[in-house]
Amino acid sequence: MTVTPSKTDSGAVVSGSVTVTNPNDVAITATVTDALGEVTCPVSPGTVEVPANGSATVSYTCALASVPTGTVTNTASVSWPAVAYVPAGSLAPSAVVDFGAVTPTETDSSVTFTDPNAPAASYGPFAAADGVQSVSYDHTWTGTAGTCVDFTNTATLSTGGSDDATVQVCRAAAISATKSATGAYARDWTYTVDKTGPADRLYADPVTGDVTADYTVVLTPTKHDTGATVTGSITVTNPNDVALTVTVSDVMAGATCQLTSADRTLPANGSLTITYSCALDAVPTGSVTNTATVSWPATGFVAAGTLSPAASSRLRCGLAVGDQRDDHGNRPGRRVDR
Repeated sequence: MTVTPSKTDSGAVVSGSVTVTNPNDVAITATVTDALGEVTCPVSPGTVEVPANGSATVSYTCALASVPTGTVTNTASVSWPAVAYVPAGSLAPSAVVDFGAVTPTETDSSVTFTDPNAPAASYGPFAAADGVQSVSYDHTWTGTAGTCVDFTNTATLSTGGSDDATVQVCRAAAISATKSATGAYARDWTYTVDKTGPADRLYADPVTGDVTADYTVVLTPTKHDTGATVTGSITVTNPNDVALTVTVSDVMAGATCQLTSADRTLPANGSLTITYSCALDAVPTGSVTNTATVSWPATGFVAAGTLSPAASSRLRCGLAVGDQRDDHGNRPGRRVDR
């Protein structure tokens, strides 16, 4: 806060008196006028009786339009008619006033000020004679997350003047990112069959001609897992009043990933969802973790930043592997005796 005094000089007047002295034994009547340059100054009274062997005094006041910077000369005119043995006559008495030596009547020569957000209830007094004076103090404003807010602070002088200052406080809200991941792969089965029968000669019943032969059939399944993929989405949320342009990448070990949506504009107070797809080099045996990187440059009141959302997924087979059967209704790997 800076207090700057500014003087305004006004109401300049020159006032005084004119005294007429009569050393004669006969009274005279004098007429008095007064002027300061082109300014006519009222005289009270304008006509005065000056007694014999006496004097009379009148007063005058000159109101000036501006305050002079140096000396001014005030001149009166005194005249009287002939009376008895005193002839008519006139005089022009004058007086010089040095405004440089005049002490003005001051109003508001000092001032105080108040500020509702300042630590002290009031400050000052500040004397005009001391010139420009400054006071510094701090105030803590609390911003609103995600936006900019204008705060206006007003200082008011005891003389009635005031001035304000507006500060804009911006507070960034945290940007967040989440990620989803769904794994899948295809499983294909192939089979081998091995059948064995009695190694020795069989003898049929002489009466019926029948004989029982024991056979063994072994089915051996082999699985082939291929086409492992991880797909999902990356969602970035922006709770700020300023839109951002994001850079997104997606990486997973042993896989080739690509983003499948093109928009990279993160709207103000909104969200952006980007889809991705990863083709794995091989089908993993357990869960896998996929990590994305989301970054943005400093924009408006939002600082530059980076996030690394991750998601884990256990791949699911696209076939129902728990109930594979051959053409005879047998489950893989089962020994069949016939």
